[in-house]
Amino acid sequence: MNIAEQIGNFIEDNTTYKKGVDLFLNYLPEDVKKGLVVRFISSYGKKKLKTADIAIYYIDKDWALGNRLIRELRELMVTHRGLSGTGWSVFDDVEIGNEGLDELRRQVTSLNFKVGFVEE
Repeated sequence: MNIAEQIGNFIEDNTTYKKGVDLFLNYLPEDVKKGLVVRFISSYGKKKLKTADIAIYYIDKDWALGNRLIRELRELMVTHRGLSGTGWSVFDDVEIGNEGLDELRRQVTSLNFKVGFVEE
C-alpha cells in the first residue's frame, strides 16, 4: 500500500469521509461535484526510510465550508505528528493553502505537509 493510500485510510478511519464517495486518491472524478483528494507529490530518502510531500485538496463551491473542513482535517493530521507506530508520521508544519478556483469554479483549499515513512 502506498503512502497516499495509508493517509487516505487514516482519514477514512478518523472522519466521516468514505473512499469512493467523497474521499479520493490523486484526483476528483469528473462526475463528483465536491470532495477530498489525497495526492502524493514526491518522495526522497535513502533505502527504505523515505520522506514524502503530500497535498490534500478539498474541492467545493462553498468556500466557508471548505475552509472549516480543511482546518478540522489539519487538526487531525497534527495529531499524527511524531512517532506513532503506524509506519508513517507527519513532521514539520501542516500548512493550509488557498488554491483558488478550478475550471468548474469550485473553491480548492489545500493542506500541504511532509511525512516520514518506511517504504515496503
